[in-house]
Amino acid sequence: MDFPIKKFLSYYQPYLKQFFSILACALLASTLALAFPLLVRYITKDFLAGSYSAGLDQIY
Repeated sequence: MDFPIKKFLSYYQPYLKQFFSILACALLASTLALAFPLLVRYITKDFLAGSYSAGLDQIY
């Protein structure tokens, strides 16, 4: 008896390259979404803690 999962996966075999590229893009997008608040906190805590104009100069 053939396993149903094998038959199911055989339909997706021509699209594996596209599947993995979409998976990689989703991983990148989720990593950026998680890293952005950490970056903003780092900038506001370290650079803007002292003088506002000096902090903006360092950011630019």
